Amino acid sequence: MNYWVTMAVFSFAYIFLKAFQQLNVVHKEYIWVIPTSIGMGLLEVAMVLMIVRADTVWLGLATGVGGACGALLAMVIHKGVTRRRS
Repeated sequence: MNYWVTMAVFSFAYIFLKAFQQLNVVHKEYIWVIPTSIGMGLLEVAMVLMIVRADTVWLGLATGVGGACGALLAMVIHKGVTRRRS
């Protein structure tokens, strides 16, 4: 897979989990906190390793696009998965 596409996918997944985790905390969804945190940790390390090897600032574009899409999807998925209690 292309380096930029890989970074966009990793960023998408990382920001998805970060937004999902924020919603977990706000809505007290305790059961989702540990697996979400583990996923965030793994993806954060992978992204840092990719950034260290980067040879261009344009990698930020891939990171930004992937992250924005991840945050939007997390908001939609969290609402459906957790079935918020009134």
